[in-house]
Amino acid sequence: MAKPKGQDTSGPVEIPELLSILPLRNSVLFPGSIIPIDVGRRKSVRLVEEAISKERPVIGILTQKDARTEDPGDGD
Repeated sequence: MAKPKGQDTSGPVEIPELLSILPLRNSVLFPGSIIPIDVGRRKSVRLVEEAISKERPVIGILTQKDARTEDPGDGD
């Protein structure tokens, strides 16, 4: 897969001090794995769009405890 133009993927990724979190429903993403992710919630779509507009996008991804929770919080 070719890297997008203008994006340098060499070297370590700098983790920002404040990290946006994308909660996943019915999925678990393991380190080093690549899976397609369907993003449906408006807040999640905005998060992804904002991240990919940056030179080196970084998003934290966590699995929700209960997939039925529409607006997950810290404990979910």
